[in-house]
Amino acid sequence: MGIDSGQFFFHYLFKEVSHPEDHFSKNMQFFFLELPRLQKEWDKLDTNAERWCYLFGNLNNFAELPENQAGFEDVFNLAKTGDLSNQELKKYVVSMLDEYTIYTTTEYARREGYKEGEVAGKQELAKRLLGMGVPPETIQKASGLSMEAISALR
Repeated sequence: MGIDSGQFFFHYLFKEVSHPEDHFSKNMQFFFLELPRLQKEWDKLDTNAERWCYLFGNLNNFAELPENQAGFEDVFNLAKTGDLSNQELKKYVVSMLDEYTIYTTTEYARREGYKEGEVAGKQELAKRLLGMGVPPETIQKASGLSMEAISALR
């Protein structure tokens, strides 16, 4: 039984020869990728594991990006930074940090706005229910607002 010519991923476990059923250590394992053995073209790759291996084995050979690179755009964009000068790389890093700052700030504002909107919506509903004569205890159970918050709405 030999190794398949297309096999490029290998997983080895240590075993004690006199007790082959016992692994030396389940934590002591070796994984090898023999990237040159992956001979498929990008559009013929079946799994993301194959795509990652192809990417790592061929990234420096890409004159242009392969088609159907869904999910790998960030990696290709990052790889483009290899030819940047120190000054260009610093500008790139600063722009990425700016993008990240904008994203996190926007996400925080969105979450906080949602929370405020949720409270305002509960308060508006409680006002309407009070106006309809619904007992405050029922409004509290339905809205989750405190009795003090409901009383302040009158």
